[in-house]
Amino acid sequence: ILVPALASAQGVLVVVNPDQAVRLPRPTIIWPPHPTPRPVPPPGIYKIKQLDVQARLVDQVAQVRVSQSFVNTGSQQLEVSFVFPLPYDGAIDQMTLMIDGKEHPAKLLNADEARRLYESIVRKNKDPALLEWMGTGMFKTSVFPVPPGATRTVSLRYSQICRKQEGLTDFLFPLSTAKYTSHAVEAVDVRLTVESQDEIKNVYSPTHAVEIKRPDERHATVTYSVKNEVPNSDFRLL
Repeated sequence: ILVPALASAQGVLVVVNPDQAVRLPRPTIIWPPHPTPRPVPPPGIYKIKQLDVQARLVDQVAQVRVSQSFVNTGSQQLEVSFVFPLPYDGAIDQMTLMIDGKEHPAKLLNADEARRLYESIVRKNKDPALLEWMGTGMFKTSVFPVPPGATRTVSLRYSQICRKQEGLTDFLFPLSTAKYTSHAVEAVDVRLTVESQDEIKNVYSPTHAVEIKRPDERHATVTYSVKNEVPNSDFRLL
């Protein structure tokens, strides 16, 4: 059994205004579904509108591009930072935050700084699940505003060496972190191209129903798309 490679490739918005005690959002799922009045949104909360993942896996090296859109669904302007955990066996080579068409760089925090920040977020949001994301560091953007109803998009790119054992390469993308949203994610799209110097004997995902195309013995394309759902398991490809 392979130990999955940590690739914490989704981030969250963290409210930094000390006057706003906003917990990290979680969707309310009612089962069985039945008509209920739509609740009034709290003053500060957001949803993940779209998550798009494009990855190229050449032998053991994965180059991943992620685009994640957030919408302020509350009634007040949010003053937030975007935080992104750095996997211990990955190297992020670029991170760009797009705000009104402008690029805003992020600061890289080392492991000690990242843990202190995580612990402060946990104390404020009372959500210890955040500590599951701890790696060797974290990217953190400067503070930026998100007006009510506005959308902000985070785009980033990173490279990673995937785990390999007995010829089996293991790629993991933690989709389950999209639970930090006030609504179901409108669209999740994942596309991976796989290239190998040796023959690819098998490509499969034990976690998701993917579509796989094999143009030849050394290449494969894997796609996964879902709409209006809350991802509850991480995406894994072997």
